[in-house]
Amino acid sequence: MWAYVPAAPRRFEKVDVPAPEAGDLRDGQVLLRTLAGGICGSDAPDFRGLRAPLTARDKGPGAPALPGFPMHEVVGEVLASKDASLAPGARVVGWADSANAIAEYVVTAGGGLAEYDTAPEPAIAVLLQPLACVLSAVDRLGPLDGADVAVLGQGPIGILFSHVIKERGARRVTGVDVVDRADHAALFGVDEAVHGATGRWAAQLADDRRPGVIVEAIATRPRRSATRSTPWRRPA
Repeated sequence: MWAYVPAAPRRFEKVDVPAPEAGDLRDGQVLLRTLAGGICGSDAPDFRGLRAPLTARDKGPGAPALPGFPMHEVVGEVLASKDASLAPGARVVGWADSANAIAEYVVTAGGGLAEYDTAPEPAIAVLLQPLACVLSAVDRLGPLDGADVAVLGQGPIGILFSHVIKERGARRVTGVDVVDRADHAALFGVDEAVHGATGRWAAQLADDRRPGVIVEAIATRPRRSATRSTPWRRPA
């Protein structure tokens, strides 16, 4: 099968490696044919060679030479399964548990996958994985009816936060980013799109304009996953 391996910082090489077989699956695992993948901000440090995390199938002493590394957001078709909840032929989206989804076939735990309506194209359906992370984080915030919320960072994760928070009843959502996102902010429920650095924006806020809830979704530091984006609520 084809796969890509990190040959050097910021560089991949395409390789041909043996494909996993159905007989190799352990209980709870599935074999996927990869249909699409998503690049998470947590993958970027590995791509740049800034760290070398251990993965379930990393057998080397140094940086992983694991085929398909690093990518964990995956859409695939189940070819074989030892997970009772997922049958062969199912179209699934979720998590490749060894972050090795830049490959033709992937073995991963079925518990990190969910079957989905096949209407969306795989390249669209892969967004369900980061959306699930955002929903999990927003659930921890509690009721948002009538809240004033600022989302710092309006990349893919930040704009999903803005959308979900507005749908949960927030009165006002402010999105702040050093990239001008005004062209699509309103589509995702952002009432005010601020083009600028968060520090400058915060320094100029009047007291009566300060939001009661802040979500920090700026991918400038290595994170384990998007769920590490930080929601904060002003104390009552």
